[in-house]
Amino acid sequence: MNKILINTLIESLAFEDQMFRTLKGVKPSISPLGIPHFRAGRNSITFDLTIHHERKALKCYTQPLPFGKEICNYTQLLSPELIIRPNFYPEELWVGDRYTDVVVYDWVEGRTFDWWIRNAHFEHDAAKFKELSDRFIEFILKILDQEWRHGDVKPENIIVRRDGEFVFVDSDTIFAPSIPPRSALGTPHYIHPLRGDAYDEHIDDYSIALIVLSLEAMHRNIELFEGETMVVLPSENPPKVIETLFADNEALTQLYKALRSDSYKIENLVTLLQNV
Repeated sequence: MNKILINTLIESLAFEDQMFRTLKGVKPSISPLGIPHFRAGRNSITFDLTIHHERKALKCYTQPLPFGKEICNYTQLLSPELIIRPNFYPEELWVGDRYTDVVVYDWVEGRTFDWWIRNAHFEHDAAKFKELSDRFIEFILKILDQEWRHGDVKPENIIVRRDGEFVFVDSDTIFAPSIPPRSALGTPHYIHPLRGDAYDEHIDDYSIALIVLSLEAMHRNIELFEGETMVVLPSENPPKVIETLFADNEALTQLYKALRSDSYKIENLVTLLQNV
């Protein structure tokens, strides 16, 4: 079955008589361009809207969401302080010639972690990168104490609430022992080159290390930031530049070596993060 086009999903939400199968009282937030506010992903699009006057995030998919029911049922059991828990509506929205799956999240007031990283660079505040690194590590250590993993750890998937607390959004890629394995999870830049389709408690190790090391590197040399948050990738900055920056911290040095190893697993990740 061919994927539904992103533009088709936008058009479906723009119609006054949206054809939801069970959802009622849906009202999209409209941009100055006259179309619904949205954020597009690779296989989905997320809309800012209200359902019966309650603000929500509604995610529509270009193809069926694998194990959507299992994922959403599992996340309902997790702490809402760590991840926003979605509700799954299979084959909910009529789009052209078929129904598409929909997931509804409670709206989170705040900004993405990515926004705060870019804001620190805009303000040329090197010390802010250290603060962001410390807060990210504090949040991630809570996750690493759980049986589940997010599966697509990146700054865009973390919301910093108005009270300053971090929370994950987007649970499509979540790992848990009770959820069947899926392939091609995550975002390419944040996946170890040799991870393949591995699906286990180590799937986030590489992305976590990449984010921590990048924040710490920009704390030491803010000029490394050129629009990308993955500044410790060899494609962004050569290893000899990065390794020199971490000479003052053995944990960062070991974390960088682990990041560039042949294994996607970092067995001592918790200990290293605790010593950054």
